[in-house]
Amino acid sequence: DVSNMPISKNAVYWLNITRDLLTLSAVPLYFSISGFLLFINKPGYFSNLKKKFKRIFIPYFLWNSMNILFNFLCQKISIVAPFFLKEDNIITHWGVTEWVDAYLTVFDRKYPFLYTTWYLRDLMVLNVCYFLFKYLIEKKPKFFFIVFAIFFVTTIDMVLITKNSIVFFLIGAIAGQYWEKIQKNLKYFKFALIMAPISIIICRFSITANVGVLLYDLSAGIIYIMI
Repeated sequence: DVSNMPISKNAVYWLNITRDLLTLSAVPLYFSISGFLLFINKPGYFSNLKKKFKRIFIPYFLWNSMNILFNFLCQKISIVAPFFLKEDNIITHWGVTEWVDAYLTVFDRKYPFLYTTWYLRDLMVLNVCYFLFKYLIEKKPKFFFIVFAIFFVTTIDMVLITKNSIVFFLIGAIAGQYWEKIQKNLKYFKFALIMAPISIIICRFSITANVGVLLYDLSAGIIYIMI
């Protein structure tokens, strides 16, 4: 936060917008590009799942396992144990539910044991659902867009995956599915590129609302995707 720096309020305002543009658009861009590449290449379902299992699930499982082992060992060392004895992270107290939750987050946890790997979990789930998304976009486009619009503007607590990752993955998927049409109508997307920073500024004033946050992230993502 640069609000305490000895510079003008206008400079602080634009520095904060630039900072937020770079940080808040990172995850939306990651999922949008993932969805875009998947739908522009259209690999076979099982061949894609096999590849993603090696590239996503195995690293996800290993890093979480290593982190659990590290915490377990630290909990046994009296000097550092107090820093690792959070109520839900005491490994020796875990039952089957806690072990499953540490990886799959289907019970009490919202994020995996190693928090920073949540995006790998989400991306794996999205690839598992690839066949469903592909069917809806290709065979039931109107139904898909109606459901997507409703899903976009509502607040839903998800299990095993976060809502934003689905939203931005599908934005990329839609772009990949209709990429040929997009290339033929680039003039309209140049307009979207102009409107994106304007919508960012507008959303800046309603950032506390859930829809405002989503639109803010989306706007930033659009800029990067269009560039």
